[in-house]
Amino acid sequence: MTEARDDVENVPAEVQQERAGPAKHALGAWLPVIIILLVAAGARRYSIDRESYWIDEFYTLETSAGNGLAHEDIPVNQWLNLPPPSTTDVATGGGFAGIVRHAPFDTQAPLYFMMLNVWRRLFGSSEAAVRGLSAVCSIAAVPAIGWLLHVLTAPRRSVILGMALAAVSGVQIAFAQEARPYAMALLWVVCAAIALARIERAGHSLARGSALALALLALVLTHYTGAGCAIALLVYAILQLKGRTRARTLAAFIIAGLVFAAIWGPIVMRQRTEALDRLVFLKEDSAGHLARTLDRIICQPFLMLMYAPSISAPPAGWQWVARAFGVVVFAMPVVLMVRRQARWILLPWLLLVFPIVQSAVTDMLLTRRALELPRFSFLASGGAITVTAGLIAWLRPIVLSWIASVATLGVMAASLILPGILGRPSPYDRDKPEFRRFARELRADAQTGDALLVAIPPGQRWQSGTLLIALREYAGAWPGPVMLLDGPIDSDSLERARAAPHVWIASPTPRLPNPELLRGATIDRDSFASIRNVGSTARLILPPRQ
Repeated sequence: MTEARDDVENVPAEVQQERAGPAKHALGAWLPVIIILLVAAGARRYSIDRESYWIDEFYTLETSAGNGLAHEDIPVNQWLNLPPPSTTDVATGGGFAGIVRHAPFDTQAPLYFMMLNVWRRLFGSSEAAVRGLSAVCSIAAVPAIGWLLHVLTAPRRSVILGMALAAVSGVQIAFAQEARPYAMALLWVVCAAIALARIERAGHSLARGSALALALLALVLTHYTGAGCAIALLVYAILQLKGRTRARTLAAFIIAGLVFAAIWGPIVMRQRTEALDRLVFLKEDSAGHLARTLDRIICQPFLMLMYAPSISAPPAGWQWVARAFGVVVFAMPVVLMVRRQARWILLPWLLLVFPIVQSAVTDMLLTRRALELPRFSFLASGGAITVTAGLIAWLRPIVLSWIASVATLGVMAASLILPGILGRPSPYDRDKPEFRRFARELRADAQTGDALLVAIPPGQRWQSGTLLIALREYAGAWPGPVMLLDGPIDSDSLERARAAPHVWIASPTPRLPNPELLRGATIDRDSFASIRNVGSTARLILPPRQ
């Protein structure tokens, strides 16, 4: 005998009345969903390839090809007669075996990169094709969010509003157009939540328990920040399920955890040092750190709906809006649950809170600023969307709820559309390096046999290697010898450069290295170019022989 309550008893009276209303024509019932999905697909497809790959996406290409972070292995301070081979080519990479072999020297989980490896073999490696995997996952998350709200017995207007918010949310669109694991991880979060909600409503079964375990395993194998969402789901199962249903559901969590530990746990342990080293850029001044972290926590719900990853801090005028919105979204579900209203909102609220708490705890312990970058708390966006939809649907009278729904969607849609109509940058345009322009401008004036020096500023070896990846990706192989220069060039290397028709230099900084690093070589100012957020290039004028 199942321990789940009867479906009718498990649905609030208001929702029963709504669903028991006059039967609707099938097309009429599905028309809003179809429109929302078309809007979501169009928003994610529009300008998906306008920008070049940026730094993290180049690393995605390397990792998904099975080459790890191969640019870090390029020798320094020596001329390479042949340009470094492509590190992003999926056809010549190490495949799945290479992804696993190189994983201990990075900080990433493997599933997204494995799926992208297959995806690239099927659809190619253009910006639109590679980012298409994230876009598909993001589009799929829109109806999944609606299904989750439906299974949780939310009112129909909450279901429609939740999908609509997900369709036009700027942060959803930004990560849908990025070749990184975040959109896929969010899809797994919603799938796991649906499986758990189905268990609560209809009882445990082998199929539902297996779906939950598989979604949880896929989540943590896609991105490690999924651990916060997994804990949120575990807390919900402990609080809401009873008896054998709870025991069997907890077994699904345990099985998923054991499988993860068995197949990937040793690699995670080896990645700990890499994580500390590679995330050092998140360190910030300890003075005032606690106050800044608390402020970022309050602003997270707003950032999960309206914000984009290109801006490090909200504009001053919107800061107070973000704070007020955050207080409401964090506090009102608690008030409703204490008053036994909208009890279905507990799971979305947990999915909002736990990923943010996870990032906040690490920020406070390590004096970091991860919460300033939405990618580190992006998995809370599913909770932010569903909680917001639930709170708006709760408003009374119902006409006020509809007005609030239209107003919210109108503001979010206008923030996407109006800037383009007015010829101004969209708030969701990502201000990221334009490597395509860098590579093509540098390559355009180069002749066969020209030498290229890529300067490595202190602590920026990773950026210098990225310049070589970009050059190879967008302009093909450099037509002469190449050197990664870490410190002053030695006399033998300088003499070797004299044999080249011309010597070019590139740096990931707006200014090129000082002349002492180049043993008196000077910059041909007529050839100097500085590309915003990428670096600078120029032709060198070598000093005469002594």
